[in-house]
Amino acid sequence: TAKSYFDKAADSFETGKNKEGLEYLDKAIAINPNYTDAWLQKGVIAFAAKQYEEALVCFYKVTTLDSDSIAACAWYYAGIIHHGAGRFIQAIECYDKILSIEPDYVGAWLQKGIACEALGRNDEALKLFEKVLASNAIDNGIATQAQKHIEKIKGVSAVGSMLDNVFDKAFVGLKLFYRDTKLPTELISNYQVMQIITERGITDMTHKEGGLTGNLRYVIATSNAKDLSIFEFTPDDGNFGLAVLRPGAFFKVLDIYKIGDNTQILLLEFPKVAAKIFKMMITTLEKDIIESVRNSFDKNVNAEPLPELQSSDWLERTKNPLGMSDDGRFFDLE
Repeated sequence: TAKSYFDKAADSFETGKNKEGLEYLDKAIAINPNYTDAWLQKGVIAFAAKQYEEALVCFYKVTTLDSDSIAACAWYYAGIIHHGAGRFIQAIECYDKILSIEPDYVGAWLQKGIACEALGRNDEALKLFEKVLASNAIDNGIATQAQKHIEKIKGVSAVGSMLDNVFDKAFVGLKLFYRDTKLPTELISNYQVMQIITERGITDMTHKEGGLTGNLRYVIATSNAKDLSIFEFTPDDGNFGLAVLRPGAFFKVLDIYKIGDNTQILLLEFPKVAAKIFKMMITTLEKDIIESVRNSFDKNVNAEPLPELQSSDWLERTKNPLGMSDDGRFFDLE
């Protein structure tokens, strides 16, 4: 039966046999083309594998079969995919669909507000962010994001100066993320302290530290990471703790620290408009970050790597250098 194949798929996913699980889902759908749960699960697996267009097909199928909470979940995934691809109008349409089903879905208010802001519809965005803050059903993370976007739109800063605003964007809510890889020595030696670089693609990284899985560790200090760990589906390897930065992120090389054959490169992510400012100066806070990160590297350089960060999927995600091509040419900053 379709249900038995769906149950077999769940067992396969739990043991890390994703290919087998997808085959069982396809069999369940072949028997029952309107099997909502099977379509949703297939979409989630495709989303986790970064097969976004395939995931969209599944999520849209779910919305034709259900009009309640399952549909709201599918619309949310679809909105996130459109949002990540820069299709903000389509993303807003998805968030509106959610709100037509669950009018008090706070996450949809927030995401719609961010999409409106990206389109320059700031008045509409402000109303949504203020609605988020007025809700009694929000967590601190959502509230913080809403407040941050309100301040960004209104240009609020400590003293109202452009410099303070730039530093707020770079340092307020700053967190450390990690990305290990293995690179030839000649590529690593291309990096220089105080250098400004930009990454063309999405920057995959993790909030998990542990021992090194290569000869190079990027430590990325940023306040703009998008936490995607809640969308991960990796029961065989454990949760990657995945976070990402959008394509076109700018970084300053704060520090290059070597211990034996291993290197740690500390990158500070900052707004593109502040490139000249960050290239000319180093703040006290940056110095404090360097000291803290070096101490952490001293402790972890000989530690055992975390098992989930040794999986083939994660190593594939993080194999490329940041800010340069595979042959060592830095990307154009313009």
